Amino acid sequence: MSLNNERFNVRRYIIIGTDALKTFNTKQLEYVSNLVVVLPNLDTESFDLITHLYGDENRSYEQKILDVWYSHNCSFLYGNDLFPDKLSNQNGRRLKIGTFTYEPYSVVGADNQTFHGTETSLIFEFVKKHNLTPAFTIIGDDLWGDIYDNWTGIGILGSLLNDEVDVGYAAIYTWEEYYNFLDYTKPLTRTGVTCLVPAPL
Repeated sequence: MSLNNERFNVRRYIIIGTDALKTFNTKQLEYVSNLVVVLPNLDTESFDLITHLYGDENRSYEQKILDVWYSHNCSFLYGNDLFPDKLSNQNGRRLKIGTFTYEPYSVVGADNQTFHGTETSLIFEFVKKHNLTPAFTIIGDDLWGDIYDNWTGIGILGSLLNDEVDVGYAAIYTWEEYYNFLDYTKPLTRTGVTCLVPAPL
């Protein structure tokens, strides 16, 4: 999943093999919603198609059978969608959010517990729509920060890279050099700069 050149990562993962159940013990499962594990059953010439709950934070590693494929007649037992929508309702899953005060986009209250701003209002709408629980991290003096070629970083960008936060915002520009490290949303705001100079003599 690293060094991905796709604009938005909407990959689907299919894992096949007798050891495929080990997938459900990996931390990376927290970042993948579209997953199907295929387990062969030699006795019945069938394949169990299994996924994980994903959206439920306390049960995200729990396995759920999606369907069964029978090779002798090329049919499914249930005919279920193999990649069901797990993102619309995330059952209160915690969304780790990184920001700092950069008015008017993000304003952290004096108590460090209240959050306002134009981008903050979008975050609150997003967590409400997708049934997420926001958990804010206030980024310190490094502000936007940087990402280095050795896969380390500081600031919001470094926090995203290191999985300390899931979402970071504070008028972040779409810097091209970070596309290989992060997924960006579509631009939400356009900002311009007007440079004033003395009139020619």
